[in-house]
Amino acid sequence: MKHSVLLDTSFFIRLLNDEDELHENALSYYKYFLENDIVLKVSTISIAENCVFGHSDSTIQFNSRQENRRIC
Repeated sequence: MKHSVLLDTSFFIRLLNDEDELHENALSYYKYFLENDIVLKVSTISIAENCVFGHSDSTIQFNSRQENRRIC
């Protein structure tokens, strides 16, 4: 069974804001998830909240094959 993690809005906001005090922490977790083939799960609510409260021009790599996807 593969492991998975549910990513919430605050994770995305911290990951995408390199000026956030916890950005490096979120980035380290993100890299760990990708390197260890952990399935990343995100709800549509978290995506919508990030579009409103986060960075609407953000792009996220959702798998280890270097595919980037706009989230908003």
